[in-house]
Amino acid sequence: MWGRKAREILDLTATVGGLRMYTGDLERRLATARWQAARIRRLVRGCARYRAELARAEQDVARLQARLDDACGLSHPSIADGEHWQTRRVDKPHPAAKEPTP
Repeated sequence: MWGRKAREILDLTATVGGLRMYTGDLERRLATARWQAARIRRLVRGCARYRAELARAEQDVARLQARLDDACGLSHPSIADGEHWQTRRVDKPHPAAKEPTP
């Protein structure tokens, strides 16, 4: 009877040792996951800052382009009215009318 109990004790000791190793591995994985989560949070915040900065820069460019157009006279209504001048040209060649083939 003593031999069987000794084997059980040895088996349980080995199992506890294995569980400690497994627990240590899980703790390392958890620490890695926490570090990665913190890194992802920093990256997301940085991305949000850069996107906001890009939006501001695009607004600045649009505002400056409008000022340049005003300074060059490109915002005059007659320019907008002449947008489709190619379609109203009198000297525009018209393709010859084709007769349907039988």
